[in-house]
Amino acid sequence: MAISGAPIYGIVIYATVAILSLLTVAAMFTLRMRMIKKLSDFNLIRLLTTAVYLCSIFFIIAAGILFTSTHLSSWSFCHGAIILCLVFYVGEKVFMYLYLVERAHQIGTRKRSKNLVFIAGNVIIFLGFGTIAGIAFWRPVAEISKVDGKCRIGLPLIVTIPLLSYDILINIAVTSVFIFFARHTIRGGRSRGIIRRALPVPCIKSAVRLRTEDQVLELFVVKSLMGCLAVIMPTLANLVVLFKLHGHEQGWLCFTICTIDLTWGCIIIHWLTDFKAKPQDLPGGVPVYIEMD
Repeated sequence: MAISGAPIYGIVIYATVAILSLLTVAAMFTLRMRMIKKLSDFNLIRLLTTAVYLCSIFFIIAAGILFTSTHLSSWSFCHGAIILCLVFYVGEKVFMYLYLVERAHQIGTRKRSKNLVFIAGNVIIFLGFGTIAGIAFWRPVAEISKVDGKCRIGLPLIVTIPLLSYDILINIAVTSVFIFFARHTIRGGRSRGIIRRALPVPCIKSAVRLRTEDQVLELFVVKSLMGCLAVIMPTLANLVVLFKLHGHEQGWLCFTICTIDLTWGCIIIHWLTDFKAKPQDLPGGVPVYIEMD
């Protein structure tokens, strides 16, 4: 049975994922906003992470309204659905990688206008994602099936493969640059403790204290590497699904995958900027909260 072209099970699955995701992102966003005491606390790092949260929140709300009010029952609604996914998917990825580039820049001491890594990183992000996104907006897949009357949306494989591959490559590249700049902090003797401190398990984290600035930076390096791998996982899953369905997903499935992907990105950013105790600043002004003995 279906309602206006959307299967009942699809509506239930998407609604469940959307509600849980919105509650999760809203909770994380609230925790971050509670740390902002005055407007001057908004540096570039915080502005970019806030933009990541807002992209996810706006997408979940907008997609939920579009889906529940129309069930993607006509071509115009179907086409609007894929455009909505593209806008917020690309938007969150751009903000996320701008955050990673800014974080790598702040490990150094040069001004942004003289930092080749910062300039090159931003150019690569905007040109790369801009070019691929432009092609994606030009050639999206949106159709109402003549067989079952259901909305199917996606992107041609000729667009999807470069987009997701670029996503993976730029993630690895930016993380590698950050680790390269912070390589002097890595010490083999304490790496095991730092890895335990990076795990999102409260009882383990509380047992491992950070005593020096280098230990804080090494924690950032370990979490960055783990975060890089975590961000790649849903992208690879997307590739598998798109290959299996040939870039033609049912509307509810595409919305569900986009919602999970954007929410997962927020969770990773939230974890990478996990502030817990006393405020400290790394060289270059990177704000962190650490536990000091």
